[in-house]
Amino acid sequence: MDSSDFDPEAVGLITDVVKKQDLVRRRKKIPQVGQLSKRRKLLRNSKNLRFKEVYKPISPVVGASFIFVAGSIYLFLYYHVW
Repeated sequence: MDSSDFDPEAVGLITDVVKKQDLVRRRKKIPQVGQLSKRRKLLRNSKNLRFKEVYKPISPVVGASFIFVAGSIYLFLYYHVW
């Protein structure tokens, strides 16, 4: 059997399939014991930290005091300046 017996396109398709299977096999490699769970924990923690840093809600006390201060400044300006 020569190489002339093979259809080059079919050979290309077969090699593509083999490469894909190889990639899948590589992806499914079993990690060392504890490595995956460590990575998952780190990922989960980093996501949680990032979420809390960006979307950290203000406490009601801070919100109320901010509104109180803003209102008192407004009233002071309203009655004494304008």
